[in-house]
Amino acid sequence: MGATVWGEILPVLAALFISVLATLLIAFRLPESKPCHLKRSPERANVRKILGQEQKDCYELKAAEKIGAKSCFKIKHLPYLMILYFLTFFGFNLFYTAFPIHAVKSLNWSVQDTGTFFAALSFMMVVVQGLILKQAANRYSEGLLIIAGSFILATNFLLLISRSTLMIYAAAALFAIGNGIMWPSVLSVLSKVAGQQYQGAVQGYASSIGSVASIIGLIIGGIIYEVLGTWVFAVSAVLIYSVFLMSFRMLSIEKGFKKN
Repeated sequence: MGATVWGEILPVLAALFISVLATLLIAFRLPESKPCHLKRSPERANVRKILGQEQKDCYELKAAEKIGAKSCFKIKHLPYLMILYFLTFFGFNLFYTAFPIHAVKSLNWSVQDTGTFFAALSFMMVVVQGLILKQAANRYSEGLLIIAGSFILATNFLLLISRSTLMIYAAAALFAIGNGIMWPSVLSVLSKVAGQQYQGAVQGYASSIGSVASIIGLIIGGIIYEVLGTWVFAVSAVLIYSVFLMSFRMLSIEKGFKKN
């Protein structure tokens, strides 16, 4: 894109056009939701709900309850989940900052090569979340998906240390699989821990923690790359392997859900 007559402004204009189009579609084509009386909740507390694959034509409108940050973090299991949130976002953003630098400096990729890689990565993530996740969620618990997904995701970062294009794309496949089955499962467990009463507040605080981790990761990712080179991806791997080891606690949390 940088080689076109529009130069570097073309991606910005494309993003602007897509954003305006999405805004117009939401304003004029998205139907308004209308609450109605229900005798029971139609929601299923699973991964498909988190991804928006479960349609809900009718729902009961309840007044949201406010909860402060201090009270929010007193909810059982929530501090543990927030730590997972922080570590995962931190590891991701070290990768997102360092990889474009790595692609130019170490792999000698052009802008087109880098764009092709991220396009392929995005396509694989769509395939995983659209096809594989549905089947996996029907067979395995969310705890097992988080454990398996975090291990696969961490291993992907180790493969990025290689300068082989084949290994880099193999890492992209592992990234798509690991992230695709792990992250929606984390969001689902977070939703269950919060309960219907505090889901909005808890997800808001989790988003804030993710944003803080992203800011830190984006700031120091490039700095770490200048010091460690490709071994910055090993740092991401260590962070996500930590998530993997911590994720075994999910199995006991799930047992608590079943008892309740």
